[in-house]
Amino acid sequence: MGKRSYGTFTIISVVLLLVVAVFSGIAIYPWLMNFLSETGIKSAYAPSKIVVIESVKAVQGGFILYVRNVGVSPVTVDRAYIELLGNGSLEEIVLSPTTLRAGELKEIAVPYYNVERGKCYRIKLTTTSGSIFSMIYEVLEISEYRWLLGWSYRKPHEIVGSTAGSVTNYQIKFIVHFGAGSDVGASVYLNGKCKSDFSDVRFTLSDGVTELPYWIEEKVDGDYAVFWVMIPSIPAYPDKTLIYVYYGNPSAKSNSDKESTFPYFMEVKRITLPRQTYAGQWFSFSFDNEFQAPPIVIAEPDQTFNEIRELRIRLKDITRTSFMIRQQEPSNRDDIHASEDVTYIAVPPGSWKTVVGEVKLEAGIFQTDKWLAGDGNVANDRWNTVNFSYNFSSPPIVLSQIQDFSYTGCAHTRIRNVDVSGFQTSPEPEGSVTTPPTTVVTVGWLAVEQHVSKLDGSTKSEAQVVNNVRHWWKTFHFGQSYSQEPNIVAWMQTYNGGDAAGLRGNNLSPTSFSVRVEEDLTYDWWDINHAYEDIGYFAVEYDGKYHLRKFIDPEPSHGSWGLEETFS
Repeated sequence: MGKRSYGTFTIISVVLLLVVAVFSGIAIYPWLMNFLSETGIKSAYAPSKIVVIESVKAVQGGFILYVRNVGVSPVTVDRAYIELLGNGSLEEIVLSPTTLRAGELKEIAVPYYNVERGKCYRIKLTTTSGSIFSMIYEVLEISEYRWLLGWSYRKPHEIVGSTAGSVTNYQIKFIVHFGAGSDVGASVYLNGKCKSDFSDVRFTLSDGVTELPYWIEEKVDGDYAVFWVMIPSIPAYPDKTLIYVYYGNPSAKSNSDKESTFPYFMEVKRITLPRQTYAGQWFSFSFDNEFQAPPIVIAEPDQTFNEIRELRIRLKDITRTSFMIRQQEPSNRDDIHASEDVTYIAVPPGSWKTVVGEVKLEAGIFQTDKWLAGDGNVANDRWNTVNFSYNFSSPPIVLSQIQDFSYTGCAHTRIRNVDVSGFQTSPEPEGSVTTPPTTVVTVGWLAVEQHVSKLDGSTKSEAQVVNNVRHWWKTFHFGQSYSQEPNIVAWMQTYNGGDAAGLRGNNLSPTSFSVRVEEDLTYDWWDINHAYEDIGYFAVEYDGKYHLRKFIDPEPSHGSWGLEETFS
């Protein structure tokens, strides 16, 4: 029996084993080196490092990395990547470039707003030369850190409270200058250390990390920017609240946001009320914007006079998103009226100023059973007195309207005695109701300072008084020309004639409007004559959403500025 030969088989097996070993080494080596790098385990075979992350501290708003240059040449770290392990999410963070000399240890702040205790993160740093260095870090605790990560400079500033009392979510104006100067009042100078477009300017609470909403009203790059900042709480005088102004972050982008800075607004819109197909028909309209709470709605008079029969506009079911509206004729009519156009203005209760035009207005609401009589019985009139929260500089124009339909008869409101501190208003029934009703109704009102200017940067507006309007048409001209027919609301400011009366409008144009006082004929069908009344009106050029800022008098003021502080 011959011998078996193992030589060839042995040689082939050895070659195969060598091939497997080589390819396995090639596949395992990068993973092994990365593992050794991330876990901090050193290996005689690991490539030499340029930068090491010696330690990490998780803080509110990110990580503080203690980074050392272990190479022989300077290196600049310019970017970080944070990966939440097990989640797969990866966030790239552009850093302010940090240069480390050979052997130097520095803190590098990495903003990251989703740090969670008990989670593991892979943190990678890159340099301008393209090198990547990483480690895995488990967050066991999150430390308090009183600096906005990623920013190099800040200045402390005090806001002094008002003698009128404490306020919440109040908007304060700042003028931020790019160049050098003395910080005083609303003006702060950043000495050329912010971005020329001001996109890295931020505002925080006294904790140094809670950012405040802001909006840039206007700016000239490299010169100045006008900021509005919403501060959540300002105590009453003489107490103060501390905030910080941060700057010096080349990678920051602007967070200017008008909506979050000014959550309150006024909505203005012209609508067409359809012809009613039956008596008592209501129509639902939705606001273009959702309010935080049901607003006050003013929607008088009609602007088209498409039908001669007497008309009042009634409202009900006002919510944050919509309202019901109808045209109501007096009881001697069939209550089926032609289509008419009307403007509504919806405003939240409170004392306000428009953001850009700085037009002062105040709105309020109350319930009452105090009514006026219809025709011929003014001795039984009962008036409601309304006091403004803060005096106007001169008598404003005032508009009021019933906000519900608890009283189903034909009704409207009348106004008198308007001055800088308040006015009187009450609901009024049709003329045949000579004894004042006692039904409780809700009355909303709006006072607007007299002006001819703009509500914002482009929308013209005005509020003025037209004197001596009676039962025949009177055309008045606006204080400025409009690019189109403006939206307009109007109502009587006086009570010179005691007979029940409302207001009608017609012939609206970009330059003028016609109005007349209209009595109903339920008491004396032959008598339409009415005494002279003054008419207040509020015209706004375009439909739209007009942001409002809170207003108290006196307003909180700017206090002292602190010295510039540097991140270290």
